[in-house]
Amino acid sequence: MATALLTVIAGLAGLVIGRFWDSRSESARWRRDLRVRSYEDVAKEFYHHRALIQRCSALSVDSSEKEEAVRVLSDHHAVWNQQLTALWIHGSEPAAATAYSLDHEMSALRRIAIREQIPFSSWHLRREPVQQAFDDFLDAVRADLSLPALQVLRRNAPDRIS
Repeated sequence: MATALLTVIAGLAGLVIGRFWDSRSESARWRRDLRVRSYEDVAKEFYHHRALIQRCSALSVDSSEKEEAVRVLSDHHAVWNQQLTALWIHGSEPAAATAYSLDHEMSALRRIAIREQIPFSSWHLRREPVQQAFDDFLDAVRADLSLPALQVLRRNAPDRIS
């Protein structure tokens, strides 16, 4: 009888411990998935927002096309901020810090693009600080996800043209 009782207790304890472990593992996977999604969303919006900045920068300062490009850029800035906010909620401290720096560089480039016309031939030079900040962001994200750094980003930085 004592053996049967111990068997039942051990079985119940196993079920409780197993369910607790599953729930913790599921929660950790869910949090990691949110982190990954926030990182991916910032990366996608980075390229979209940078393209809008480039379009704006290519236009003559006093043109109606520039006014429209600035309006579109300003509207999209809210989307960029939403993605950053999601990252700051779900991301790691290093990824959030590099995203903050990236946002600072994007804001500086956006202000220049609104105030000036940047010829296509010098765009790649003007956007390089933003691109370096994005590379830093990718490095932080990959480290957070336990992935090796991508040396190709740094090695090819001087060759970026578009």
